[in-house]
Amino acid sequence: MINVQKLLKSANATQESFEGEFKFADLPLKGSVKAEGKLMKVKDGIAVLFDEIKASQAGDCVRCNKKLNIPLKIEAGQWIFYDKRPAVEDDANEFLRINMENKSIDLREPLRQEILLHLQEFPNCNPICKEFVASDVDTGVKALSGLKDLKGLHLSDE
Repeated sequence: MINVQKLLKSANATQESFEGEFKFADLPLKGSVKAEGKLMKVKDGIAVLFDEIKASQAGDCVRCNKKLNIPLKIEAGQWIFYDKRPAVEDDANEFLRINMENKSIDLREPLRQEILLHLQEFPNCNPICKEFVASDVDTGVKALSGLKDLKGLHLSDE
């Protein structure tokens, strides 16, 4: 939680830097997530500008099952925490609110969203494994698809 009381009382475009370390037990990450950026007072609340997010995805190669630790490349992102319901909104569940009781914001949800957008769906350990998996994904090849070619084959108990 970051206290934004002072920033809420400031003029629009006032900035404040932040950095922090976060843990997400429900995401396939190795270690903690490090984030740094700026908070900026805007007309509707507080804008969060992530300059850098460092995280590592833990997983296994989808082809050879080798253990992997993949550094995630997460580009700058921007989120807005509103002090009240915005005048124009797409979905009431899609905006972040400032906790007006203690004048704070929680960066965990926007960080979670940024990480989810950058996780590798099919992690690979090397170019050969990547090429193998990519060709299957692109062409729709299934592991047992060759069985259709065996329809004329008859097996006997002899």
